[in-house]
Amino acid sequence: MQLIDFELCNYRLHKQILIEFCPGLSVVIGANESGKSTLVEGLHRALFLPSRCSGALLEEMRAKPTAGDPEVTLRFKAGLLQYTLRKRFAGPRGSTSLISSAGNTWQGDKAEEELAELVGASAVQRARVGEQLRERWGHLWVWQGTAGLNPLDLGIGALDQKKLLEQLQDSGQLGIQSQLDQRVVELVQQRWSNFFTDKGRIGKAGSNLAMAQREEQQAKEHLNSINKLLHEQQEARDNQFAASASLAELDQLIPLLLQLEPLELQKAQLINQLKPLNDLKEQLISLRLESNSLKNKLEPLNLARDQLCKQIPILEQERNEANNILDSTVREAEQLQQAIRKATIEEKLLSLEANIQRTKELGQLLLDLPDINLGIVEQLREKQQQLKLAEITIQSLATKVELLMAESVVYVNGEPLNIGSSTCLNATSILQMAGLELRIIPGDGGKVAQAMAKHEFLESSLKADLKRLRLENVEQAIHLERHRSELLSEQKRLQAEKASESVEDLRGALERYTNEQLPVASIDDLRKQLDDLVPIGKERRQAFNQLDNKLTNQREQLANCNQLINIQQEELVKTDTLLKELLKRFGSDEEVDGQLTKLNLNISELEKRQAVLKKQLSSDFPGYEGFNSSHAHQQREVALQKAAAAGALLRADGINDRYAQREQLEAALEIRTSERERLEQDALMLDLLRQLLQEEQTAMALQYTEPITKKLDSYLSCCFPGPMQSSLKYQSNKGFINLQWQRGDSAVAWEFSALSGGTKEILAASLRLAMAEVLANAYSGCLPLVFDDAFSNVDPGRWPWVSALLQKAANQGLQLILFSCDPTFCEALPANQRIQLP
Repeated sequence: MQLIDFELCNYRLHKQILIEFCPGLSVVIGANESGKSTLVEGLHRALFLPSRCSGALLEEMRAKPTAGDPEVTLRFKAGLLQYTLRKRFAGPRGSTSLISSAGNTWQGDKAEEELAELVGASAVQRARVGEQLRERWGHLWVWQGTAGLNPLDLGIGALDQKKLLEQLQDSGQLGIQSQLDQRVVELVQQRWSNFFTDKGRIGKAGSNLAMAQREEQQAKEHLNSINKLLHEQQEARDNQFAASASLAELDQLIPLLLQLEPLELQKAQLINQLKPLNDLKEQLISLRLESNSLKNKLEPLNLARDQLCKQIPILEQERNEANNILDSTVREAEQLQQAIRKATIEEKLLSLEANIQRTKELGQLLLDLPDINLGIVEQLREKQQQLKLAEITIQSLATKVELLMAESVVYVNGEPLNIGSSTCLNATSILQMAGLELRIIPGDGGKVAQAMAKHEFLESSLKADLKRLRLENVEQAIHLERHRSELLSEQKRLQAEKASESVEDLRGALERYTNEQLPVASIDDLRKQLDDLVPIGKERRQAFNQLDNKLTNQREQLANCNQLINIQQEELVKTDTLLKELLKRFGSDEEVDGQLTKLNLNISELEKRQAVLKKQLSSDFPGYEGFNSSHAHQQREVALQKAAAAGALLRADGINDRYAQREQLEAALEIRTSERERLEQDALMLDLLRQLLQEEQTAMALQYTEPITKKLDSYLSCCFPGPMQSSLKYQSNKGFINLQWQRGDSAVAWEFSALSGGTKEILAASLRLAMAEVLANAYSGCLPLVFDDAFSNVDPGRWPWVSALLQKAANQGLQLILFSCDPTFCEALPANQRIQLP
């Protein structure tokens, strides 16, 4: 089968587009979001999606904004004929048409059926679109993002394994299974499926075994029901017998209870009369005890009060004397403190007046000194430094002349120069001797003159500044500035001290002590006297506090004592009053005791009569202790009801022979159990036979893997030079499984899942090509394979390998259609046709 061209109309973003395919490798190039995957999807749905699909699937195919219904047209070659397939997806209005080059035309479901025969897979049922759509041609269709997945994980239906096995058998490479063998396998499988579910659980719903199991369960339930009825019948007999015995016993018990209950009532009445008398007796005893206790408590309290009344006046006198001594000490200390404050003020006043005088002197001294500060001194020092630098410059530029020897007198600027002496020439000079006259120009041109002019300027400026400041030199300026700074600091300190207190304030404070008679002494003496007085004052304060606390405590004790005496006296009055009132109302103690004795005798007689009746109840009716007549009557009614109910049940059950029914049901259960066991044995034998046949099929089918792996290795050799080996396994119930790959001399066979992303894509593509090559004979020698953005994880260095792989597949007659967004990768492929999407 070979695809010729494909047209989409009103399908998502494609208003109308036509793609033509060549027999070899067709490469479709388009940027992201250009609709490549939409073309791949539309091509697949043209082959496998019914045109009458509806719902969300139809809506996602429609162009936005909504135009006409999505339409696809596909021309392909199958065998010697060409076919044109047209589908319009419009829900119930959808249409399908298939036209062959021989002139045959099919419409609707007939067209879908004919198309299914051509592609080898039926259209997807509309009810199972989500499950089955992408499974169709899963071995030939690489959807975007699935290139690195293992094709063997798609399942038997998606891989077209039935046709794959048929092609392997027809090719003569494998032994062919006879029709009789196939018929036996199918019959065993058919009978096995009557007993087992798809998951292998015995007892499939609707099978004979399931019916036998259900009938056996129903027989068990019927037998359990009759056993339950028989058990209920026996319980009814037991209940009837127990109820009759209980009635007889209750008929004897009730008369005894009717005799005992009046005695209990009389005893309760006597006890009720006895309780107030006992309470009265206890109250009289309690009141007498309380009265005696209160009198005993009052006696020591009165003694304590009298003693406190004698001690308090003595303590008051001692406290007053201590207070007078403490007051005199405090007054003496206050006079000493005032004397110290007065002396301190006088001392501060003298110091402040001295500071004022010193401040005036400092002001005069500062006026006498030049107005010089640190900035001026720095300027003078800077000028002096520049002057010294100018002198050094002049000396460095001057010319030194030294006379070592001469036959006649030598003159410099008219002045004789002695032998051995020297002179420095700072300006142009004339040197003369007998018959010789020289002009000496020191320095470099006019630099000496410039240096001398600068020196004169600096020297005159410095002298002018010193004269203005009335100074002789810079050192004197430094000394005077330091002296002036010291005077200013002292002046600021004195002014700060003066600002804190004024003379007037101190004199005003001193006048307050004019009329005071204060001790006269130095501050140190006054402070010493005060320090000596402090411990004496503390001792006197402590003595006073002790006496004061003691007096306060005794006064509190007296108040508490008086309070307790008053309380006790009030309680005593209340107790005596209540005691007299009770004796007046109820008589003397002897009268109360007589009433108590009489009541106790009556209660004792009643208890003896009760004991006789209770003993009879305990011996004759041990299970009814604590019962009363009302309770016994209730129990009798319950027993009557139970007896009546049991009798009714027994009369109703007597109509049928329950034991005969049980024997019949037991026989029926035995028959059902035997039938179920027989069917289970048949099912287990079938399961064993099926397992043996599958093992034989698997053993024979192991030969299927060798042709596939050979073709797979031939494709992989295009990408991986050197020794390597791939392996597959085949199971009759699962198909091809367990794809592994071993490279080089390593003994390790790598699972597909353990490989890198690029290697997975190459191995998966090679396996698809190998299976397509085997299947091609079933489709007129050619099959199309579609790759949507496959090989995206393959390194650019391996692109030549991919190119060789696809070239080999094209040489084997396969049709390859590759969609990609990478133009560089597409350029590396040996494409027979390149299509650029807009």
